[in-house]
Amino acid sequence: SETEAICDCEVGWNGAFCDGSCDGFCVGSYPYNCAENLSGRVNYICGPSVNQCYYSTAVEDTGPAGWCTFKSTVPATLPPNLSPTEPPAASPVIQPTLSPVTQPTGPCESIDCGDHGVCKAISETEAICDCEVGWNGAFCDGSCDGFCVGSYPYNCAENLSGRVNYICGPSVNQCYYSTAVEDTGPAGWCTFKSTV
Repeated sequence: SETEAICDCEVGWNGAFCDGSCDGFCVGSYPYNCAENLSGRVNYICGPSVNQCYYSTAVEDTGPAGWCTFKSTVPATLPPNLSPTEPPAASPVIQPTLSPVTQPTGPCESIDCGDHGVCKAISETEAICDCEVGWNGAFCDGSCDGFCVGSYPYNCAENLSGRVNYICGPSVNQCYYSTAVEDTGPAGWCTFKSTV
């Protein structure tokens, strides 16, 4: 409509007029080890710790208190005196560009698992990256090499019945195996394998 538009922000910028960033709040850089193109999601939110990602399906759901929305596909309602191609007077010099919001044809359509993983659909609308041995993270771009002692599997087991996350610590033989998806082990440890 003439009063609704969405700014298509450059990578790493967010907000109705692309004037915000989660850099310095969330760990790493955009997209902060989170997915950025999931079907049916409107707000993409990261937390202050590694791999804290939240994806909402409702406009009003902005995630846990204090977390940062790094991407939103929610159209901004513009004041009547502002055209969709002009930012407000107080916005930065970067001019936003408008583009239609498109839905991917499948859950793996817009997920890039890099050189170390393959996208795997887990439902009609959700997918995960299935990482090669020794690689981890939402997009298979992380490794525990240099953090955990030794090399993969860091003196830990890698095939235990009922375990979903395999986690190593910074000292020799520090291994943790979780049975719940949300259990990512002790703070600061590294997930070297996930069967989620």
